[in-house]
Amino acid sequence: MNHLNKISSSRKFIYVIASIATLFILATAIANVLIQNRINFLYTNVFNSAIKIETHVSKARTAAIISLSNPSGETRKEAWDEI
Repeated sequence: MNHLNKISSSRKFIYVIASIATLFILATAIANVLIQNRINFLYTNVFNSAIKIETHVSKARTAAIISLSNPSGETRKEAWDEI
């Protein structure tokens, strides 16, 4: 009977250790998801800003090319407004 008590008490210890390890893995996975969402949010803002800058640069370049063919004050102003 002594061996049965040792086995039953050791099983409880193993279940406690397995439960703690599972909770640790679960907490790590939740933290990972939260950090990924934060990084994705920051990267999205940076990406959108880069796209806006690229759009303005291409519009300014187009306006500058148009102002070379038609050198009026209005086309130059449009080019500088885009910059």
